[in-house]
Amino acid sequence: MAGVYGGDWVVSLKKVFVSYVRQDSKFVDRLVETLDRNEIDVWLDRNDLDPGQPWEFAIRKAIQNGWKFLSIQSAKRLAREKTEANKELSIAFEEFTKRPLDSGWLIPIRIDDSEIPDRPIGGGIHYLQLQICDFRNFKKGAARLLSVLGVDNPKGLDEPEISKGTGFQ
Repeated sequence: MAGVYGGDWVVSLKKVFVSYVRQDSKFVDRLVETLDRNEIDVWLDRNDLDPGQPWEFAIRKAIQNGWKFLSIQSAKRLAREKTEANKELSIAFEEFTKRPLDSGWLIPIRIDDSEIPDRPIGGGIHYLQLQICDFRNFKKGAARLLSVLGVDNPKGLDEPEISKGTGFQ
């Protein structure tokens, strides 16, 4: 397995990092299941952190060495005054500035009708200048994301749609 040594832990270079707030776990579970079904390897904190592992270090390494970074944007995230997801996004912004602008490494994911705050990333680029992957219709959003991730014939997209305002049905 290709990876980067981080203490006793190896972080895969082909994993997609998913950044989210716990309140969006139901959506994230469905997304991860869809990615897994289509052979996309996912780095998710609750699945990939080992007992005793220094989690802040592991998360930073997983972001820096990940293949893609998916940032789940929702009303539930906006409602939180402080989140680890915002910290992860700041780390992702640092990493974004080191990569080619056309890499598509940082992908904002919209799951409801809430506003997505704009923030400067660096190098004159702002977060809302990145094309958002819209998952308000899960099937369409997943098909688009999987296409960007190189999946030509996606599997398992015939699921119910996300309802407006809730982020998941």
